Amino acid sequence: GLNSPLGLADQSVCFRAAAIIFSTGPRLMFDFSQFSAGNLSGAREILESLPYIGEYTRPSTALEFVQHNLLASRNSSAPAFVLLA
Repeated sequence: GLNSPLGLADQSVCFRAAAIIFSTGPRLMFDFSQFSAGNLSGAREILESLPYIGEYTRPSTALEFVQHNLLASRNSSAPAFVLLA
């Protein structure tokens, strides 16, 4: 849930990203490295056919999924491309 290392601004981004992900379609690819606090205006344009790292089934909660991948992208030198199957 909200017990994560993410700040309040990041949590707001996570909520918005989760809403976009789960309202746009069943199979999406996101580059979480493109997400910054308060900047999701181009989120739909980020949805492209890009290489991805890891394949995921629909998570129990979108928020935890987004938080996990936002943190993963920041802790890695490579962009965190994910596929929601």
